[in-house]
Amino acid sequence: MSHSSGASDASSTSDEEPVPAPSTSVLQTVNIRSHVPVALDLDVSNYSQWRCSFESVLGKFGLEAHVQEPPALDLRTAEWRRADHCVVNWLHNSIAKNIFDVVYKPRASAFTVWSDIEGVFRDNAVQRSVYLETEFRSINQGDMTITQYTAKLKQLADGLRDINMPVSEPSQVLNLLRGLNTKFRSLRASIADRNPPHTFMTARSYLLLAEHPGKWVFKTKLHADGSLDKYKARWVVRGFNQCPGVDFGETFSPVVKPATIRTVLTLISSKQWPVHQLDVSNAFLHGHLQERVLCQQPTGFEDAARPADVCLLSRSLYGLRQAPRAWFKRFADHVTSLGFVQSRADPSLFVLRRGSDTAYLLLYVDDMILSASSSSLLQRIIDRLQAEFKVKDMGPLKYFLGIEVQRTADGFVLSQSKYATNVLERAGMANCKAVATPADAKPKLSSDEGPLFQDSSWYRSITGALQYLTLTRPDIAYAVQQVCLHMHAPREAHVTLLKRILRYIKGTAAFGLHLRASTSPTLTAFSDADWAGCPDTRRSTSGFCIFLGDSLISWSSKRQTTVSRSSAEAEYRGVANAVAECTWLRQLLGELHCRVPQATIAYCDNISSVYMSKNPVHHKRIKHIELDIHFVREKVALGELRVLPISSAHQFADVFTKGLPSSMFNEFRASLCVGDTTAATAGGCWRTASSDSRGALHAHDAHPAHDAQRSSLRSHRCTSVRPGD
Repeated sequence: MSHSSGASDASSTSDEEPVPAPSTSVLQTVNIRSHVPVALDLDVSNYSQWRCSFESVLGKFGLEAHVQEPPALDLRTAEWRRADHCVVNWLHNSIAKNIFDVVYKPRASAFTVWSDIEGVFRDNAVQRSVYLETEFRSINQGDMTITQYTAKLKQLADGLRDINMPVSEPSQVLNLLRGLNTKFRSLRASIADRNPPHTFMTARSYLLLAEHPGKWVFKTKLHADGSLDKYKARWVVRGFNQCPGVDFGETFSPVVKPATIRTVLTLISSKQWPVHQLDVSNAFLHGHLQERVLCQQPTGFEDAARPADVCLLSRSLYGLRQAPRAWFKRFADHVTSLGFVQSRADPSLFVLRRGSDTAYLLLYVDDMILSASSSSLLQRIIDRLQAEFKVKDMGPLKYFLGIEVQRTADGFVLSQSKYATNVLERAGMANCKAVATPADAKPKLSSDEGPLFQDSSWYRSITGALQYLTLTRPDIAYAVQQVCLHMHAPREAHVTLLKRILRYIKGTAAFGLHLRASTSPTLTAFSDADWAGCPDTRRSTSGFCIFLGDSLISWSSKRQTTVSRSSAEAEYRGVANAVAECTWLRQLLGELHCRVPQATIAYCDNISSVYMSKNPVHHKRIKHIELDIHFVREKVALGELRVLPISSAHQFADVFTKGLPSSMFNEFRASLCVGDTTAATAGGCWRTASSDSRGALHAHDAHPAHDAQRSSLRSHRCTSVRPGD
């Protein structure tokens, strides 16, 4: 009995005792701005919002008593005083300077500061209320937009609420309608007579639709050969008027990565699977909206009985900020219900695996690539997709995202010859004289070299177009990267470099990338860096290329983010970038159910970088690249990677870091699987691949360097990842 009574007493005591506040050591680490999203400001009238947020923080940490009547002096312990100082610091850091200058007092308590802030907004409440209400009742829209007009009304209403004279929702709506200019007065009756009545925010959305209605967009869709496919008409809403957090939340929608496309096509060619291209008609119209969105009736389709009414959308429309994300979520949910698994390495890749049946699905907005282990499985998936969406089967893959895809006996050929020709015509260089290389072997250009170029928009437009061309043309990646560095203020010297790229494209417009079938899914990387090559920042340019079997699937040419103090440091940063990409590719291949049986080999022509990847001893001189070193060493220790030296004469990644002489450039370009697509698809021999060299060589070439390369790379082949694999 005594035990039961004691338990009851303890329970009663615990219910009455307040939750103890956290220690001051915890309070001192709190960043108040991450908890209070608004800064109190006299010019914004956000006192109520600020007070609500701040009181929730005080309640969260059990500190409400510090802004209420303080305890007697003899009850203020040292711990209490430290907590009070923390609250004072929070108050000072969450108010604007125009308020801080008024309430600041040396050695003031939290209660004093809190009371002074309240007095700033609530003293002379009667006089302030007369001024604010007069302005609120007399304001007119005039030349203001609906967004500006409603923001001003909301600011005045919040100011009245801060002095305990809140304006009711119906009054805000009626005052909004009263001040509208002549353009919107015809909408007053339809907004005021609505049942249930409009709130201030829904009335604002209604007026925004009238201010910026949607419009019909008419376009023509063409076939790959340029002939007319069909005419398209689409009602597009003005999504730029939407307010973040009110009309939409998340907007980001993933699209499939180019490296994923090349990797999947390489595997498909090795497995000899059928592959089709699919197109979803009006894809964004399939997305379900989570937010309340109103839309004006489309022009020509108004309801004659209720012409002033608007539509409440249940599905997305083109132009809405959240439309791409809504469509992607709808599609991902459906294919997941069919048994596909969304890849973690690339969210736009979906993989189906049921026993011996396997299928890959790649999504880029409304374009899809679908491949399956059998034609019957491929057709079943297409039928299931067509039952849910308006999907058009375009047949075997031939044209995807502006890339021409040609299937050959030993793989795929990707080219953008038509796009390259269009870029030349846009630039006015369709009849220019061709050159052998996209960049000369001279040092890199400075950002202030030569006079400014007058037509900077032309420079940016052509440079952006060339960036898309690098999807199938790794041979121009370095040159395009260099011209991209000067897009903010191009000069005449930079335009000369840009025109050289165009002249090179003129002579190689028919070139493309060849993806070959491979019997062994091995990853081989080549990494290089041009130390301190940038004349303005002395940052290095790093580049890498990664082969899956004999197919180039990933490459990069990029200026490093920091200055390297030695060539070894610059090279090692480049190796770390290549290893990071290889790690991602290994994960991607694993999700594609293609196990990589061998360790990835990364070739680097800097001996110091090779030693650092293996040597467990940490030196003082390399502590500033410690993260990169530990990252690479961890992969080496796990048996997933080997970093090996290679002669500079066989370093393919040189193409991505500097300009090369034409003889070396042509040799490395062939090794990157880039060549004339007309020879590849005419039944002739474009080039012959060597699995040991990890590169592509011309069939008629017989060069001693190639033999040395084959011998060198063959001796470094790694046959296992770790013991027992």
